[in-house]
Amino acid sequence: MGFGQLAIRIRRKASFHGLGVTGDKYIVGNGKGAYFLTSRYGDKPRKDPFRFWRHNCNTMLTDQFQDRFAQSIVKTEKVLGRFGAKVIFSAVPTKSVLLTSSLPRSTPKEIIADCEKIDSENNGIMRAAKKLPNQNFYYPYDIFKTGTDADPLFFPNAAYHWAGEST
Repeated sequence: MGFGQLAIRIRRKASFHGLGVTGDKYIVGNGKGAYFLTSRYGDKPRKDPFRFWRHNCNTMLTDQFQDRFAQSIVKTEKVLGRFGAKVIFSAVPTKSVLLTSSLPRSTPKEIIADCEKIDSENNGIMRAAKKLPNQNFYYPYDIFKTGTDADPLFFPNAAYHWAGEST
């Protein structure tokens, strides 16, 4: 009875490392060693397992989202500017954008099509930059794309952040 949690943990680790099975519909693998988070854990309710990808590859590019995004950027810079801070808005491209050809077969086709259109100029961050030419933006798509093209496991598949091993 006291070994229940340990047994569950061992089974999950064996399933993950031995079979590549995550046991979570929000973390999917492509059968080639890469794993993808399809929905942020904090998204409640987690009804749509591909919500995160839909957001990155479609919603962020809509005019409605861009208008709200621009407003929040202006407000953020105004607040931080009071303290003399120089602000650069940045985001890191996600796996769904960089590894589109490696996405799992369970990925809806429209999400793949939308993610394939994302590049160094056509993305939510750079669209915001065009709306707000006086703001500083940085989206290192080309650097990350080069890294993932050279090494498909450019993004680690372990929980390095939680283990305190990330840089």
